Amino acid sequence: MTKEGYEIKDIYQGSYSPFDTLYLGYNARLSEIGSPTSIRTANQLKEINQRISEGVVPIELQPLSNDVFEQIPKQDLKEAQRLAELTGAKLSLHAPIIDPSGFGERGWSEIQKKEAEERLKSVLERALDLDKKGNVPVVIHASAAPGSEFIMTPEGKKAEKIVAINQETGELTQSTREIKYYPLGEKGVTKQEMTPESGIRSINNTKWENTLLETVKELEDVKTIVKRNYPVVKDILKGVAEGRYPPDVLNDTEKKAIIELQKVEGVYLEDLQLKLNSMFNQAYKYYDNPKAKKELEKLAEEYSKRVKEISKKMSKVPALAISDQINAVNDFIRNINVVSREYGAPQVFVPIEKFAVEKASDTFANAALHAFEIAKKKKKEAPVLAIENLYQGMAFSQSEDLKKLIETSQEKFAKKLVKKGYSKDFAEEQARKIIGATLDVGHLNISRKKGFSEEDLREEAKRIAKHVKHIHLTDNFGFTDSHLAPGMGNVPIKEILQELDKAGVKARKIVEAGGFVMNFERSPLSYTLEALGSSIYADGRGPFWNYNTGLFEGYYGGMGPILPNINYSTFGAGFSQLPMDLGGSNQGSGSRFSGRPME
Repeated sequence: MTKEGYEIKDIYQGSYSPFDTLYLGYNARLSEIGSPTSIRTANQLKEINQRISEGVVPIELQPLSNDVFEQIPKQDLKEAQRLAELTGAKLSLHAPIIDPSGFGERGWSEIQKKEAEERLKSVLERALDLDKKGNVPVVIHASAAPGSEFIMTPEGKKAEKIVAINQETGELTQSTREIKYYPLGEKGVTKQEMTPESGIRSINNTKWENTLLETVKELEDVKTIVKRNYPVVKDILKGVAEGRYPPDVLNDTEKKAIIELQKVEGVYLEDLQLKLNSMFNQAYKYYDNPKAKKELEKLAEEYSKRVKEISKKMSKVPALAISDQINAVNDFIRNINVVSREYGAPQVFVPIEKFAVEKASDTFANAALHAFEIAKKKKKEAPVLAIENLYQGMAFSQSEDLKKLIETSQEKFAKKLVKKGYSKDFAEEQARKIIGATLDVGHLNISRKKGFSEEDLREEAKRIAKHVKHIHLTDNFGFTDSHLAPGMGNVPIKEILQELDKAGVKARKIVEAGGFVMNFERSPLSYTLEALGSSIYADGRGPFWNYNTGLFEGYYGGMGPILPNINYSTFGAGFSQLPMDLGGSNQGSGSRFSGRPME
């Protein structure tokens, strides 16, 4: 205690607890924990060497740009396989960013989908060079398109925004949850919540009503022309058709009426029929309800019979059959309208995930079949197509959507194998083996900003667990995909991995900590081993890496400009400046107080 009343004590607090670390409470073997290569270079062989020198076993090649991937020499991948075989490294491949559904900057197109399929086939084929057995996990994003977003409420998960696609044009639109006001109700103004689902229904209803109105308007225009001109020449139409009334015997009014009716027959009704065909195509193609399709099939059959009868009549006196044609079209439009009132409007606009499931599953099934056949020729196992979940704001951020995509892809792939002569059991086994999921826990955690809890994220992992074949570990705080090392954010990594363990998942865990590396210019490996409690020894027994922090304390202190090192040297706050006799490191020089050891 000094004269001023200031007490100096506890200058050295000792080492902090070895359990006060990044440790997440989950232990993973070093052989399960991997690192990716740089996404910026085609020199992946050099990157693999660097990862091996760090002691990493699973290594994932991540040339995410198509241009970078195409610059990798084929010899490098074969050399990577030889290097991995010599060192015991296990290689996986992250495919470049490809949208398997066919989405691009301007929406969707069949051309883009075909190109995506060919790119994926090439990636899978090249992946066979990375392993002697051939069963390399190949990660591909489920989509590169914007997707629907969901919020967690006390009532459960609800859509906050639905991104929808016009299946006819490939253009995207969106519908959000919002409050709208209407001039109705007891107090004059009614407040109503518009859900994204009701917004999409409204868009479809508006489109269908516009289609009907356009067709009806054109029909009414034709009716007006016929109504104006038919009475003028109805008594001489047959004679004109038989040539008994040449043009020179007709007056101007009659001539004009004949010309107008000929236009109706040769132009207007044909245009109207095209409109009718387009309307029917829209209805039949975009109704999901089988009953609605049956009703349309009946209408089509009846209309076809009626048109045939009218055609026979037209072959004799064309103009006399005009009214019959108009009536047939009129009845057909009315009947289609009756169907739409019963079953709702055709679903031209659908959520992007629903559309993408059908398109992307075709791509995955075709690419998997191609890889399977190439692998068989090379006497290898087919690469594993591990479809990665995306984060909120991108398509397939929700486990149920990714699950649907994977199972649909497996089903289509199995059917293709059966057509090739394989048994159904074998085909289904291969489908489950070759097509699965990459679960990115960091992507999953982005749902935190939408009110998802740790338990909600655990449930998301549980839904997809049986399909998981590969894992991406990365940490963040639930708002951006910041790519921190495990234990540096709030991703419930322990809980998610425990859920996967329950499902019997045995998969490599690739730590994508590029954000940490970029900002701190340090390898995340030691932090990862600490966070995941990896054993220091290969046999899996302790000690573990999470014990290392705090065990190697030095007595060299200092708090920068606040408490510079000179303070500790001068006032003995650290033991290192004491003579060796008293536990320090200074050599003595003649007496115990001068630093010389006692003799």
